Amino acid sequence: MLRKRLIFTLLYDNEYFIQSRNFRRQRIGKKEWINKNYNFSYISNFIDELIILDISNKKNIKKFINSCKYISDKVFVPMSFGGGINSVEYAEQYFQNGADKVILNSQAFLNKKIINKISDNYGSSSVIISIDVKYQKKEHLVYINNGQLNTNITIEKYLEFISDIKFAEVYVNSIDNDGTGTGIDKVLLSKLKKFNYRFIITGGLGNFNHFHDAFKKNKKVEAIATANLLNFVGDSLKIVRQKLIKNKIDLSIRNLTI
Repeated sequence: MLRKRLIFTLLYDNEYFIQSRNFRRQRIGKKEWINKNYNFSYISNFIDELIILDISNKKNIKKFINSCKYISDKVFVPMSFGGGINSVEYAEQYFQNGADKVILNSQAFLNKKIINKISDNYGSSSVIISIDVKYQKKEHLVYINNGQLNTNITIEKYLEFISDIKFAEVYVNSIDNDGTGTGIDKVLLSKLKKFNYRFIITGGLGNFNHFHDAFKKNKKVEAIATANLLNFVGDSLKIVRQKLIKNKIDLSIRNLTI
């Protein structure tokens, strides 16, 4: 059985890294400022992976990759890049510039063939499907295009819809809980139980208990990701990791004496 993982997600918007709350954006700083003030070379000691997502409305892959490489030079964990991938060639640029995996969201709805081609070229283990979900009319509905377009498909139907795509994991984000720090959507988490996927859960993580709940309430949760720059800095992730291991969550035992 694979060990559970802690992941940090960085959100990139037109050369700035941002803080998101319910998908509303707040600029934090450019790559140099982020490294100076949040010290990712230190934080990386306590995470298993780093995800960087380009959520810019107008994509500039060269500038995005430049920022990714700046961060990756200082962070020695596996990295996944996402945002804007609409062809095998686009994904190839990510792989050639430090990505171990790529993350696709809207294309799972718009053009499955592209994702399968990427998987054929690089292996399904290098592909993650991202799903943004919002609670409406007593259902969890899937949104695409950076959470701007409602597909009117429930999360349950959507997970069935993507069953013919070749990928490794599903990254599920609650738009309602995004950036709030108030806890995960437990109803959403429960709905995922009947599906035989490996899940990465994000949205609402604010303290140790939220991480612990997510791992305990659904055994198919393989990893938990936080994008909350303001909450998880300094020794916060170190403390979370220590507590999870103490509470018998099967994380790898890193050098926590740093």
